[in-house]
Amino acid sequence: MEEHHGNPYKNGLFVVLAIMLVFAPIFRASNLPIPLMVLELLSLAALLLLLLDPDGLKKSSPLQLGLVAALVGLPLLFLLPLPAGVWEMMPGRASYLPVITAAGVEPGARSLGIVSHLSENALWAVLPAVVVFTATINQPKHRVMRLVYIVIGIAIFQSILGLMQFGGGANSPLYFGSEYGGGSAAGTYHNRDHLAGFLEMVFPVVLALLAATVGHKYGGGSRRRSRWRRRIDFLSSMKGHRAFIYGTIATLLILALIFTKSR
Repeated sequence: MEEHHGNPYKNGLFVVLAIMLVFAPIFRASNLPIPLMVLELLSLAALLLLLLDPDGLKKSSPLQLGLVAALVGLPLLFLLPLPAGVWEMMPGRASYLPVITAAGVEPGARSLGIVSHLSENALWAVLPAVVVFTATINQPKHRVMRLVYIVIGIAIFQSILGLMQFGGGANSPLYFGSEYGGGSAAGTYHNRDHLAGFLEMVFPVVLALLAATVGHKYGGGSRRRSRWRRRIDFLSSMKGHRAFIYGTIATLLILALIFTKSR
């Protein structure tokens, strides 16, 4: 297994990624301005560590880098300044001219986007996603698995909290002041649909880990032993314990998904 104990950039990047994963869902899934700003600042720190590392982008394929560039480039495209004459010829822009004139905006170059600060907000909002994607695929495999376990741990916490919220009813203090719980499992998210979306992403990962664990043959013993005896031996082994844990987690996620009552 490849280790990177001597690489401070990869070590620091792993820590920042872990913090981002834990922090992201806590404050309404960073759906509020200040939590989103914190997440964006953390993504800038991760991006800096990624670029400073000589091998930071070594595992990224041209297709992956092209996809990241396209995602970042789209909001950048809407921030490009255009001459006033060209901007006025763009479809739908003519109807905005009277408003711009009445507002006293000086004539001159204007960005492609009608509301430029919204385009800038979109650029900042997409940054955490593309940085986490690029940084994760350039982490060694054992650290990627640690990040996966962190996400699963968050899903367990959110599921337990959601079930407690459902049990506490619409006025449960476990909604932490959210007006959108409505007696459903919502976790720390802004509403139940956000929690359901998160659990839907994590559930296939847990199911895959379960399938990979129980997919091994009940080996290690004589074929003469009964099938049930070999199954019992498997369940008493370390792999059997892991399979039981993954199965329990999968069941918990399904229950939480049901009690979100999300469509």
